[in-house]
Amino acid sequence: MNLTDDESTLVFSIMHDLSGEFDHSEVRQRVGQKLLDLLKADHFASYVWDDASQEFVSCVQLNMSDDNLRSYEGYFQFHDPITPILQKRRKATPISEVMRHDRLVRTEFSTIS
Repeated sequence: MNLTDDESTLVFSIMHDLSGEFDHSEVRQRVGQKLLDLLKADHFASYVWDDASQEFVSCVQLNMSDDNLRSYEGYFQFHDPITPILQKRRKATPISEVMRHDRLVRTEFSTIS
């Protein structure tokens, strides 16, 4: 993979933020903005897993509507066929190792038609 100078700068800046002295919310906000830029994405949301309540809490979001976030919090996090498996792995894992692409695109989590 070849990164442009700007992309390399963003990656190193993300690494700096992740190793910085920021509280959890601030680091997710800072890294989220840089990930939007790096991935040329429109939206970002980050939640923290709460073992006690068995749900994702403490949302940090960029460019997402409250309705969209409430839909995730009220329904989608409890019907997600991928994240619970990825959580158990504790390492970066391609989704293709968890679910075949043809199956993924048939779920309500896919935006690919």
